[in-house]
Amino acid sequence: MIDRSKAQEIQAMVLLIICCLPSLAVAEETPVQVFQAGLFAVDVTPTEFPVIVNGYFQERTTDRATDRLMSRALVLDDGKVRLAIVVVDNLMIPRTILDQAKLMAAKSTGIPAECMLISSTHTHSAPAAMPCLGSRADPSYEQTLPGQIAKSIILANRNLTRAKIGWTAVEGPSLKCARAECA
Repeated sequence: MIDRSKAQEIQAMVLLIICCLPSLAVAEETPVQVFQAGLFAVDVTPTEFPVIVNGYFQERTTDRATDRLMSRALVLDDGKVRLAIVVVDNLMIPRTILDQAKLMAAKSTGIPAECMLISSTHTHSAPAAMPCLGSRADPSYEQTLPGQIAKSIILANRNLTRAKIGWTAVEGPSLKCARAECA
């Protein structure tokens, strides 16, 4: 037979366990926040030639590629927010192509379009993704570029892996400064 004080202790423990169960269940469901990063580069070099190249004051075309053009994507996830940063080898890319690429990537990855940043390297030897400086956009390249940009984001997202953040600083005493106050 259990005495009254022992019964009260057991009741208190059972009550404590019952009260803690909801918080224990939430704790189990809450994912551990781990910083992750994923990278991927997709070749965006045209496959059909000749191709219109812009960035000059008159339209011109080229019948070959001398260097590969890439869409390089970095996806970062801190456990709360996932975002993508992309750099595309091109002179300029119109908003319509960027929005199309973001929507394609968002649909596949779940990363919101507003959490994607896409920029261009500003090379004057890439196909014309938009009309400017006296040249038309290359219609074939306009059609393929959004999918290739989206592909770089999708594959970078698939490559997410645990990552560490680091930085460094170095002194540069051997660097020359052109201003008088640096001398």
